[in-house]
Amino acid sequence: MSEVEEIRLYYTKDLEKLLGVDRHKIYKYVKAGLLKGRKIGRSWASSGEEVKEFFKVTQGMDLSNAARITLAGQMLRKEKCGRSRTPYRA
Repeated sequence: MSEVEEIRLYYTKDLEKLLGVDRHKIYKYVKAGLLKGRKIGRSWASSGEEVKEFFKVTQGMDLSNAARITLAGQMLRKEKCGRSRTPYRA
């Protein structure tokens, strides 16, 4: 973790410890649009605010496998478009 002008960045290794998952799941969260991040050098990083938002939008979701992560990302996109929420919350 490092700070750039008071912005706390969490790199992949930090996110692994914080979220309790491996880097592959973190990449799936980013690809699905659940966790915002950016590539910095050879690693991915998310700001503290983006990590808070991840916890907020995924509250109650089952993210136990790749299919469910993809489905959660689709749900999130539908919600942002104003469509009704599907009954897939755990």
